[in-house]
Amino acid sequence: MPLTRIKGFETAFIYPYESLEIVRGAPLGFLFENHVLDPSRRELRRAGQLVPIEPQVFDLLVHLVENRDRVVTKDELIQSIWKGRAVSESALTTRINAVRKAVGDNGESQRLIRTLPRRGFRFVGEVTCQPSPSTVPAAAPAPRLTLPDKPSIAILSFTNMTGDADNDYFGDGIAEDVITNLSRNPFLFVIARNSSFTYKGRSVEVKQIGRELGVRYVLEGSVRRNGSHLRITAQLIDAADGGHIWAERYDRDLTDFLAVQDEISDAVAVAIAPSIAHLERHQALRKAPENLSAWEAFHRARWHISRMTVADFATAKTFFQQAIALDPTLAPAYAGLANAMLTEVVLFQTRSVPEALAEALPVIRKAIAVDPKHAGGHINNGIALIMQGQCELAAAQGRLALSIDPNHAGAHLMYGNALCFAGQPRAAIEALRSGLRHDPYAPQRYFPLGQLATAYYFLREYEAAVEAAQETLRLFPAQPFVHIWLAAALGQLGRLDEARDALAKARMLKTFELSTRERPPYTRPEDQEHKLEGLRKAGWNG
Repeated sequence: MPLTRIKGFETAFIYPYESLEIVRGAPLGFLFENHVLDPSRRELRRAGQLVPIEPQVFDLLVHLVENRDRVVTKDELIQSIWKGRAVSESALTTRINAVRKAVGDNGESQRLIRTLPRRGFRFVGEVTCQPSPSTVPAAAPAPRLTLPDKPSIAILSFTNMTGDADNDYFGDGIAEDVITNLSRNPFLFVIARNSSFTYKGRSVEVKQIGRELGVRYVLEGSVRRNGSHLRITAQLIDAADGGHIWAERYDRDLTDFLAVQDEISDAVAVAIAPSIAHLERHQALRKAPENLSAWEAFHRARWHISRMTVADFATAKTFFQQAIALDPTLAPAYAGLANAMLTEVVLFQTRSVPEALAEALPVIRKAIAVDPKHAGGHINNGIALIMQGQCELAAAQGRLALSIDPNHAGAHLMYGNALCFAGQPRAAIEALRSGLRHDPYAPQRYFPLGQLATAYYFLREYEAAVEAAQETLRLFPAQPFVHIWLAAALGQLGRLDEARDALAKARMLKTFELSTRERPPYTRPEDQEHKLEGLRKAGWNG
């Protein structure tokens, strides 16, 4: 049986034409240059690759190709594509430009689509008709792609619900920014825009998208504009079972397009990562320890850290070490292990700071060596530098971490801590609040909340310091060092009864003696004297 090869088509599509019964009225496909346009499937392919194209743009292209023997007027296009609705000149121009872009043409060369002033448009490329590929027996479905060994996600273009094609760019822009933001997160495998946008304008089940792209999660959303008001919705879906994990709606005034787009994309990106991390930890908890993958062992360790006990920190370190043994290139596991080693000293005083640094510093160096572009290694390096009293260098590590991952809550928080003790408490407050906004439910948020009290105290804004300290203690009554700053601030305000009560609680803590008898290495001499002054006013006679 002879085969017909499409001349010049780079991927050499071959169709056994003589095996098909081609009858009058059968759906037609169109070949031009290296494109295949299939109206029945509503697909445009270039060199065998699916071209993302919006429904209205697709219809416009089909109409021009089907009527390529004549000039198509603007009125005809409006009647055929927009069903006679009023359409502005700029909207029509935008759609024609989108058609040209889809087929690799432009308004200057007009190689395929020609504009005839005051008359209309004409498709001038050489076209060959063929039976639509949809009439060719379907190939076997593509095999399911294997899921990556870490959480995987595809972000679809946000659907324009306005009906005005001029607003498509806004939904595309938000989706692209979310892809960019999430791609910086080493915890995630993010599908590139070119692949995820191929589903634009198509009604495809999320489970199918998950199978075809090999991802566990899919983010989809919509944009509706009414004058200067925007409503953006987003929802995160588990592609395995179609279940909804997270959803949110954002209502904004379109006073500054770029600022609103950045705000929404940042908010979505910030909300998604914790939701996925929570689900991954839940799944890891259902597996026996000996059956865990590296990423699952990592998430099991993170779950133990969130329980905030001495025993759980010890267990977490074991799981971090297991993750490293399974994957020695997993930089987040090294960073998690180092952070556990340093944090338990602050929380539980289970060993001295020099002992903790001796253990953690080699792990920190390994984290940075394995992946210099992972923010976690630099964050923990900054924490270690603060503990050694090198707060300016720690702030530089904070800036480096934020240049790598601007949405990393831990980077903002460490940076704020470094700035606070480096004599920049006002800037510290901004960084601390930014970190809390990026991760408002972090299990260790007691630390930045308490650090706010310290920064306000250094600014001599004692009322704000008291308010921040009391808020921290309401959420975390066992927070060790906040009682000290609360007592000092109350002493400065002359609220002596409250100050003496706070001082009594502070003196019960091991950290009190450690931080008053000797100046901590991270505290400047003038800040230490300022703290002791407040404690003396509260009744301390040390």
